[in-house]
Amino acid sequence: MRARKYNSHGPTSFLKNTYEILCNESICSVIRWTEDGGGFVICDIYNFTNTVLPKYFKHNNLSSFVRQLNMYGFHKTKDDDSQTLQFSHPLFQKEKKYLLKEIHRKSSDSVGNMNKEGISLLAERLQKFQSQQHTMETMLENLESQYSQVLEQNQVLISELFQSKQREKQIELFLQNFAQQTKEEVQNMEENGDSSMLWNIEPRYPEEDLLEDEFEKGSHDGELKEDFLNE
Repeated sequence: MRARKYNSHGPTSFLKNTYEILCNESICSVIRWTEDGGGFVICDIYNFTNTVLPKYFKHNNLSSFVRQLNMYGFHKTKDDDSQTLQFSHPLFQKEKKYLLKEIHRKSSDSVGNMNKEGISLLAERLQKFQSQQHTMETMLENLESQYSQVLEQNQVLISELFQSKQREKQIELFLQNFAQQTKEEVQNMEENGDSSMLWNIEPRYPEEDLLEDEFEKGSHDGELKEDFLNE
């Protein structure tokens, strides 16, 4: 059985600086230990990035700091509140600084395995996304086809409605002319004192030249004219 390798030179500067930050009570409102001392919380991400990091690490790159934590095996333990970050490591304990030397940076093999797992996961997600995209494209094509059919049907309905309106206008014009004709005939008979001819009144259809403009407006003018003249 292989013996566990210990760091004979002590903890790295990254670990020591991180531990020193947490021991500084003056910035506990920015970063502090958790209540059980088994991890730490970055309470004020903005001030930690722009004030604490430059002082202890000579940079203000929070992503780089988190990446270093991951390389040493730290885990994010809380993600409920987007305004804070919480990390823990079984050997990174409050008032147990001597354990820092047991924390080692992950080897390149471990990182390589992590990268391979990440690539495999990304490839799986990409394949799933491509499948979903293909399904969406098929649904979109079907919707476009249905829309074209509905549009074509609507155009037919609009055309039929227009023709119906034209027929309605022609019938209305005919009834108006017939009513006017009847009124004139009745008045003439009353003036002449001859009411026996009231029953013999026949509708006088409008002259062809008077209705020509109205008939030209519809697409079934010939049919309308025949309907009127054949009644």
